[in-house]
Amino acid sequence: MECPNCKADNSEAKRFCTTCGSPLGTLCRRCGKIGKLEDKYCGECGMTLSASPNEHLFKRAPQTGATKQYMPDEIEELLQMRKQVVDEQSASERVTQNDIDSIFN
Repeated sequence: MECPNCKADNSEAKRFCTTCGSPLGTLCRRCGKIGKLEDKYCGECGMTLSASPNEHLFKRAPQTGATKQYMPDEIEELLQMRKQVVDEQSASERVTQNDIDSIFN
């Protein structure tokens, strides 16, 4: 893989250039996986990756076992997903056996 900064050749397994230390991919803000610079979406979780070259891998991916630090937009997304789950659970709890029987009769 060619470094976008210094054009040095690096192994595909590397996340940072071995010559200049520049990032060789894009860090997913949701799951911490590394994608290629040209990737638009994370191949692991589907999150949209940054289109801005200034937001590529400025920090290393979280280490296994490390506490995940969430960005404000990630917190909002998680809260919205939680609300949707709670709303769906509430709706399913309101359905009675009589409601189900009336569908099939």
